[in-house]
Amino acid sequence: MGGSEPRLGMERAVGIALRTVHLVAMALFLGAAAFGAPRGTLRAWLAATALSGAALVVSEARHSRHWVYQARGLLVLAHVAALGAWRLVEPV
Repeated sequence: MGGSEPRLGMERAVGIALRTVHLVAMALFLGAAAFGAPRGTLRAWLAATALSGAALVVSEARHSRHWVYQARGLLVLAHVAALGAWRLVEPV
């Protein structure tokens, strides 16, 4: 029960904050796209979504080097691949 508990609590708080930022940015991007917002607005929210998603990947990968080929890592890779394919069809 030594000194690792506060660190674990902080890591958990950072993970929750990153997920919250990612969900909000993604919701605003999708809402802006659905309502026909200007491309500049879409790009800003897309960038916020991508950056927060990348931060989440780094955060998760720090927990285990095996993360990338476990189910959660494979789902993230599939998610990113689907978004990449969508960008090829519908560029922002």
